Amino acid sequence: MNFLLKIIVISAVVFVGTAYVASQQDKNTVGEVTLDDLGKTASEGANKIRHYLANDAKKDSKEVFSKTKQKIEEVTE
Repeated sequence: MNFLLKIIVISAVVFVGTAYVASQQDKNTVGEVTLDDLGKTASEGANKIRHYLANDAKKDSKEVFSKTKQKIEEVTE
């Protein structure tokens, strides 16, 4: 009888554990990344790069060019 009770208890614990793991399979966890998340992140990054190239890159390159030109003039004097 004792042996039969142990088997029933162990089976119940295994069943509850299996049911818990199966219920957690459907939930998104913190570390889980979906293709939608990757696509959204890539799209946002591309938009930021596009915005920089369209608006700020020309101004930044002019500043770098003028600073480089000044340094060359200082060194060659």
